[in-house]
Amino acid sequence: MTILSEIEAAIAAGKCTATWLGLRALNDSSFVFRLRAGRRCWPETEAAVRRVLRELDGEA
Repeated sequence: MTILSEIEAAIAAGKCTATWLGLRALNDSSFVFRLRAGRRCWPETEAAVRRVLRELDGEA
């Protein structure tokens, strides 16, 4: 599963919004919108986003 598909699943499940996730993980409200537009995601950035997604799932 790609990071974008994981993000979209969390948003669809009502766990977060695109803006909130970007701010919480990276202090960047436009992150998800840029990722949707095809921008690259660095491994360190992906790790930070996955950490927040795990928190939302109650695993962290």
